[in-house]
Formats: sequence, structure tokens, C-alpha cells
Amino acid sequence: MTTTKKRIGHPITTDPRVYRHNFKLTTEENIRFKQMLCKAGLEHNCSRFIVKRIFKEEFVFLRRNLRRRNSSPA
Repeated sequence: MTTTKKRIGHPITTDPRVYRHNFKLTTEENIRFKQMLCKAGLEHNCSRFIVKRIFKEEFVFLRRNLRRRNSSPA
């Protein structure tokens, strides 16, 4: 009886992202950065936001109406 092992973990990509860069912000710069993240709707993915800003890629602003979702039908 032959069995094949199932691969566990992230799938291997053809173009892995192996280069990393670090930078430091002042308090004022950090506040402005957080505001820009929230406005873009990418507050949970800082790296994607930074890459799009650096390379001038377009990102879409999505507005969510939480009142409509939380209201229950009468």
C-alpha cells in the first residue's frame, strides 16, 4: 500500500517575496499613516498599502454601512 504525503502549510509561489525593508516614523507621521490606512480600508494589511503607495498602484476605497448590517427587520 502506497500513500502520498499531503503538503502542509502555505503553497509555494513562483515569485516569493524575500526582500524586507524597515523604516521608523515619528508620532505625527504614524498618526497620519494610520489615517491613510483607514481611509484606504487596508488597516489590517499595512504591507499591501505601502507597496501600492510606493509603486503608484491604484487602490479602491470601499465604504461599509454598518448601520444597514446591524439593523434587524421589524
